[in-house]
Amino acid sequence: RVTVDDGHQGQIEQTWQLSFDNRKPNLSLSPSSRSLALSVGEKYEFEANATDPDGESVRYAFAVNGEQVSTKPRYTFVAERAGSFEITARAIDGGGASVRKSVQINVAAKAPPREVAVAKPKAAPPPTNSPAVTKPSAPKPIATPEPAPVLVAKIQTPAPSPPTVPKADPNSAGVAALREYESAYESLDVGRLSRVWIMNRNQKKAMTSMFKDVKALALDLTILGVTVEDESVHIDFDQKITSQGRARISSKPARMTATVIPQAGGRWIISSILPRG
Repeated sequence: RVTVDDGHQGQIEQTWQLSFDNRKPNLSLSPSSRSLALSVGEKYEFEANATDPDGESVRYAFAVNGEQVSTKPRYTFVAERAGSFEITARAIDGGGASVRKSVQINVAAKAPPREVAVAKPKAAPPPTNSPAVTKPSAPKPIATPEPAPVLVAKIQTPAPSPPTVPKADPNSAGVAALREYESAYESLDVGRLSRVWIMNRNQKKAMTSMFKDVKALALDLTILGVTVEDESVHIDFDQKITSQGRARISSKPARMTATVIPQAGGRWIISSILPRG
């Protein structure tokens, strides 16, 4: 606000209101690969590094299958059991803008030790004693023992068994599908979102209209519980949307329930997302 006084009781005042969009941090995650294969008992260390274009301080959070496990920039994953695990690193600036990156880890059970069979050689027969001579004029020939057969031990090595591919458990697969929904939502891509969430015509039309009106969007999901029933997974979660368009809008957390079902080829997809009463 600027006020100008001419010295003769004449004044004029002008007010400007300035607002700046809060930009997301830039995040890099080591390793940079999207998937890893480990065996039970192995470890892997992840390191996140983030900078904020607006100069704000940045905090970190690591999660495994949606459950937060660390708030430090480094996290060591220990493969305690076979299965599929999603490691998510997240960076949040002082204004609440956030960015995340994920790595999928498939943990295989250790193969049992191989047994090598060795054939045991047969014992050589004892040498035959010389027979007694009954007539000096016609001695019987002395029988010469045959040499003991030489046995060669053959080492039988079984053919290598094919690698064990762990079957994703419904709990992990359901959480991974919900995290893909979160990432697709933030990408503002209706086509990508429809590949992980079965939307009807009205839902798809509403999402297309909303995505056109915003420049950037952050979707924060907090998983509250996971229930597995036969061929489906039900996930209770809180959902908060922060969008940037003509104005910065932040919604209140809404409690939702997602139902996730398996598809051909081992994929899992969200069949419905409904508000909880």
